[in-house]
Amino acid sequence: ALGFFIGMITQLEKEVNQEKLLKNIAKNIKDDKKEIRKTN
Repeated sequence: ALGFFIGMITQLEKEVNQEKLLKNIAKNIKDDKKEIRKTN
């Protein structure tokens, strides 16, 4: 049962990290677009 619990926590951490990563990517894309607008 403990192994299953640890597996679940690991899975949750992966999902949270993935979400953070996606948010950072989205933010970077927005920032890039702003930079492109400035240079044009």
